[in-house]
Amino acid sequence: MARAQSAETAKFAERRIMSTYSQHSSSTPIPYRVGPLDYQSAIMCNYRVKAARWISWSADNPSRWYLKCRNVRDGGCVWSARREKEELVLAIQEERLKVEEKRTEADAARKELEAAGKLSCDNAERIVVLKD
Repeated sequence: MARAQSAETAKFAERRIMSTYSQHSSSTPIPYRVGPLDYQSAIMCNYRVKAARWISWSADNPSRWYLKCRNVRDGGCVWSARREKEELVLAIQEERLKVEEKRTEADAARKELEAAGKLSCDNAERIVVLKD
């Protein structure tokens, strides 16, 4: 009896999983958190239409963001985020260089502070000796 109930429970769970899967089988593997036209700031195409942001699920460009306007079938606009990505990579590299420069400056300032501290200790010792 217990086996029959557990087999029924397993079949029910399997049917429930399959029905849930079939309900969502047409959706993308990763759900959209922002609708195609809900992003800010607006990017307008040559037709002065707000371009929709999409995610590519092709084998060549998996998970790549791209923008396209509603006139794409009539020769409208399509942009890949590749150029923006390259610009971001360059900006990150520049910022890393700036951070490295700041670290170098901070190290130099720290060494200068240590030298000034040693000098003040030496001067304090000389003053004590001279007072005596």
